[in-house]
Amino acid sequence: MIEINGRHGIIYEEIHGTDMLKIMIGSIWKVNAYARKLAHYHLSIHKPVSDNICTVKEKLEEDLNRVDVLSDENKEIARKYLKQLPEGDVLCHFDFHPGNVMIANKKEVILDWMTACRGDSCADVARTCLLLKYGEVAHAPWVIRKLISIFQHHIYKIYIKEYLTISQRSMEDINSWELPVAAARLREWISENEKKELLQLVNELCNKQRSKTY
Repeated sequence: MIEINGRHGIIYEEIHGTDMLKIMIGSIWKVNAYARKLAHYHLSIHKPVSDNICTVKEKLEEDLNRVDVLSDENKEIARKYLKQLPEGDVLCHFDFHPGNVMIANKKEVILDWMTACRGDSCADVARTCLLLKYGEVAHAPWVIRKLISIFQHHIYKIYIKEYLTISQRSMEDINSWELPVAAARLREWISENEKKELLQLVNELCNKQRSKTY
């Protein structure tokens, strides 16, 4: 942190390279290989970290409290469900996707750590899965959005298969975080279409939780 003329800021290292998403788009035949690398890069950051950063659960609960498109009842269901999930103690990026992995001098540099937190690695993976399955470019023509969606779904399938193999975690572990992660994303600046799809997903997951109580 520095101060210049009464204004505070953070100095970032300048990185010269190309993000993985652009590389994938420019080299379609290498998509599978890079999607697998994405899984390895993600696992490499999931190491135990000190307790001086906020936890995944704290972050998700704060975001949940700011969501304005969910009913109060479903917000409460999501909060109670979140409390039952494991704490975890590893570093989580929480915005990990190909666009945030820069390849510079044949080495990867992971960018954008503003959302970093500590918790269960499966929460971090669930967030990446959500971004790849539902994330879209706002204001882009329908055809472009559709093509990008197909491309991202393909990356997701390769990425998650590789991550499950090398991490020895299960899809059940990752899916267990889908409800709170999806609900929390509803507070972000996302396209109306993505918001609509996520809201439908969250409501369906809340209904499943509700049915278990009766």
